[in-house]
Amino acid sequence: SKSIEQRSAIAAEYRQRSGEAVSLKAADIVDANQITVESYLRAAEALLLIHGHTHRPANHRFELNGAPACRMVLPEWHQRSGGYLSVRGDSISRHLFV
Repeated sequence: SKSIEQRSAIAAEYRQRSGEAVSLKAADIVDANQITVESYLRAAEALLLIHGHTHRPANHRFELNGAPACRMVLPEWHQRSGGYLSVRGDSISRHLFV
């Protein structure tokens, strides 16, 4: 059996390889499908979708049924870095920590 240190090193190596592979893929492969996003928003009668990471965190603004809509993507989390959103009134802010 492997020690905790060995397991952590192996996991870190796999995460690095995964990150390198993702950075080489086209955005449409590792990101949410816009048609599906719009379908879910229409079904929920909503204009904002917040979801977990797709390896490409961002705010994606678009029009849905003639109204402004947004898909907010959170960054992925690691042991020492990540991000979150906060809401104050009608404003949503993105926060990253390292």
